[in-house]
Amino acid sequence: MGTKTAVSFANIFMVEIETNLIQQNNTKPREWKRYIDDVFSLWDCPRSEMDCFIEQPNTFHPTIKFTAEISENGITFLDTVVFKEEGSIEKSILDIKTHYKPTANLSMYQFHFVLPFRGKKRLYQRRSNATA
Repeated sequence: MGTKTAVSFANIFMVEIETNLIQQNNTKPREWKRYIDDVFSLWDCPRSEMDCFIEQPNTFHPTIKFTAEISENGITFLDTVVFKEEGSIEKSILDIKTHYKPTANLSMYQFHFVLPFRGKKRLYQRRSNATA
């Protein structure tokens, strides 16, 4: 994101867009959670109303473009998958599990197999000598 203040500026900008969007619409999501520029929302209205709501933020600023992923069963949000449990369609019970990208390499390396950063290795040696 660049500078240290970039996240704060992104949050301020998104709050402004988010506030305008929700205030100007009669159709509102049942739940709306945002983390910086990712939004998770739950809806209980017809798909056409939801599509109109989703198209509107693209009119607020010429360089900002919003996209949406819509699903009846499950969706990925911030490295988690939020999904409906089987047989819970009428109860609407949601559950989560960890999302792994297809390129994720879940191997773990031992400390000695990784090329050491010299300063870090010396630090570990000093700590172990100090405690001995």
